[in-house]
Amino acid sequence: MNGATIRARLDLCIRLLDTVSGAVVTARDVRFIREGKLLPMTARADGYYLLINRGREDFLMRIEADGFDPVEQPVVYAELDERLPMIDVFLIQSENSRRHGYSVLTFSGQLTGLELIEAVNPAKPLCGVGEYRERKQELSLVLPNRRLSMESVYYAALCRTEEQETFRTFVVQDIISQTVVSLASPLEGPVDAHAPICRVIRGRVDDRGNYLLRVREEPQAEYLIHYRVRGIDHFVSADMHDPDGIALRTQ
Repeated sequence: MNGATIRARLDLCIRLLDTVSGAVVTARDVRFIREGKLLPMTARADGYYLLINRGREDFLMRIEADGFDPVEQPVVYAELDERLPMIDVFLIQSENSRRHGYSVLTFSGQLTGLELIEAVNPAKPLCGVGEYRERKQELSLVLPNRRLSMESVYYAALCRTEEQETFRTFVVQDIISQTVVSLASPLEGPVDAHAPICRVIRGRVDDRGNYLLRVREEPQAEYLIHYRVRGIDHFVSADMHDPDGIALRTQ
């Protein structure tokens, strides 16, 4: 009997990220659905879900996970890397879920032309900017007096001027050491040394401008919100305890 070579082709790699905590979602009770049928995703211990030998035809995936709002994620292969077709999917904790052990605050609405919404908590920086080595796309960190984990992937460096407070988002690609990380892409624009680094909380926006942003309920909930309308970036300080008092500009 001749030996046979069995080849497995990775057709999709999904990483699920909890927008509120920043953690990778590794729950077993995650369902991936295509046209009403469950997809046979292979779960790995490090939080990745793999679709193997199913073909590379574009489709709409529905993801359901206990404790999170369901989300529909388009899979468009022309937008993905051919060798590693990977998508980060951001799951927003359900408003009334008891799974996470704490409550959340919700900011939602509709804004025509809205393309993106995200937020940071300037009062809770994780660390500070050390040196940015542009050629290697490496960022050294000024650490606080405690052990730090940079495993939440999405972060922002705060930029403060007399006129406005903003932030620049970056993605951690690899943790080189406790004080050095590599970035997935170059930093956009200059960042001051020792600028505070905060974790980014991603919101959700659909093609009609409906948005949803949730953060952990805490006594201090003054966040800096970044949102983009028709290609123009805006920043606004917001008390998430009073979502009705948050005004998003359209110009």
